[in-house]
Amino acid sequence: MSKKQQKITLFKIFNTPVVLDPIALITPIAVFGLGSWVAGRLTTNRPGFLRLRFGLIAMIVYQISELIHYLGHIISSWWVEAPMDKVYLTFPLPSSIYYDNLVTPDQHIGRSMGGPIINILTVIKVLFLRPFTRSGSFLRELVDLSVWMNLLFGIVALFPLPFIDGGTILKWRLVKQGQSEAEADLAVRKTNLFFVGVLMGVGMFFALWERLKRLRG
Repeated sequence: MSKKQQKITLFKIFNTPVVLDPIALITPIAVFGLGSWVAGRLTTNRPGFLRLRFGLIAMIVYQISELIHYLGHIISSWWVEAPMDKVYLTFPLPSSIYYDNLVTPDQHIGRSMGGPIINILTVIKVLFLRPFTRSGSFLRELVDLSVWMNLLFGIVALFPLPFIDGGTILKWRLVKQGQSEAEADLAVRKTNLFFVGVLMGVGMFFALWERLKRLRG
């Protein structure tokens, strides 16, 4: 079977098809496993079925938050009159597909802003529901995970990395300021290297800190 034949159109959002590459199923499975593991780490006496429940909720919320993110991109792309052609769900990250990329920098930026904005708005709306849920309940876990997952999609998407919204926004702001596309791409790649280096440094620091605490303990 050819690669093209393996793609599945799941449904449409405002007439924009959402297309699935079966390899994308790795992501929700990984989120389920990670969520179950995190639940055990957060509360060591949590029964196994509650850990699995947490993982299941994490998987569902991840998928919904992802679709909300791309709904935002669809809306903003229509708003700037440069509509998205399809949402392509694949591994490791989905992508927005635009066949017409001969648009202005402002339209590129507008396309990219919709996803993070709608995720942040979703966080605000979901937080209003939290007081009506009981601690430890299914609904409380659903609300809390929805908040964290939409924060993840809304804030991390704005990091200046080449493969996510922040990198696109940075690139086209630089083009708008007079740089060529090649110069802007290079600037984004340099920012990416710096950003990754900082994250690695922070990660190593905390790993060393935890090891020192264990040795002292």
